[in-house]
Amino acid sequence: MDLSPPRNSARRSAGSDLSPPRKRSQQSRGSDSDLSPPRRRPREGGSGSESDLSPPRRTVQRSPESHTTPRMLSGGAAGLVSLDILRKEQEENRRREKKNQPLEEASRNAQTVFRDKSGKKRDIDLEREEQRRKAGEKAERDEKYAQWGRGLAQGHMQQQNVVDALREAEKPLARHADDEDLDRMLREQERDGDPMAGLLRKKKEKDSLRKGGKERPRYKGPPPPPNRFNIMPGYRWDGVDRSNGFEKRRYSRIADKAAMQETAYKWSVEDM
Repeated sequence: MDLSPPRNSARRSAGSDLSPPRKRSQQSRGSDSDLSPPRRRPREGGSGSESDLSPPRRTVQRSPESHTTPRMLSGGAAGLVSLDILRKEQEENRRREKKNQPLEEASRNAQTVFRDKSGKKRDIDLEREEQRRKAGEKAERDEKYAQWGRGLAQGHMQQQNVVDALREAEKPLARHADDEDLDRMLREQERDGDPMAGLLRKKKEKDSLRKGGKERPRYKGPPPPPNRFNIMPGYRWDGVDRSNGFEKRRYSRIADKAAMQETAYKWSVEDM
């Protein structure tokens, strides 16, 4: 006979053990169960293939008239309407036109306001006047530089040639012996070996002085050696070449090159 207190009967199970009891999972785990945290259930109103996580959209509240009364493009009620509704619409249109009439008048007579990038108002008339002034200054400056580039003497000579050409164009095509311009041109020509060439030059100088034009002194000695700028020596030059000989060597090389080209051309066409 055992006097010990009664023991709890052991759980009768094939896999029973002495480990503490485990908590049962709240959801039945199937073959595709995992240990990921529980997911939030979708909202009741958004379940389905069309549900998304976008924020709720605003519902457009339409006036009762829009559901009941269709409107035309002019804003009036379409279909058969009563006389009272038609009068109300006409009165509303007249009131709206009267309210917008001052704005229409002001906008019709208003001037266009031009602004720059910073928002400041632009004075178009002042800008156009400034552009015209700058264009005039640029044209005057370009004309002055063009005259300096051509040379004053060359410019006067060109103008004189234009005047002479216009005067000659007015004359008949046939020239006779009594033509004064032709006789003057033939008299002023200088010919090589003319014994009266010196007298002719003196006569030209006297004529220019008599007309009041003061002519600068020029070189009147033997012909000077050529140079690439065609500049005449001063009237005090004594005829001695004091240069380093560059111009002479340059013209000599140009002449040798031309002679070599002519010789090569003759040799190339010799057997033709």
